[in-house]
Amino acid sequence: MLDPGHGGDDAGVKGPNGTMEKDVVLAVAKRVKSAIEGRLGIRVIMTREEDKMADADTRAAIANNNKADLFISLHANGSPRAATKGALIYYLSLDRFG
Repeated sequence: MLDPGHGGDDAGVKGPNGTMEKDVVLAVAKRVKSAIEGRLGIRVIMTREEDKMADADTRAAIANNNKADLFISLHANGSPRAATKGALIYYLSLDRFG
């Protein structure tokens, strides 16, 4: 399950030239979906395939209804400091002490 963040009225962060996060992550998700399906033959479902908003409950329901084995939510965070770069990964741990 690929979840391109934001969408619709929620643009996410906006870049210095007006690039909107919702557009970037949707474009990336479409390319990742195509690559995974083409190279690995794995079916990929997306929470949105166009510029529309889906709340967290709807996104979870899509994943659950499709029995998703993996849920990847894509975002493109911003920073007021141009030198800031890198990746940020959050994951759910069901272990209380993990």
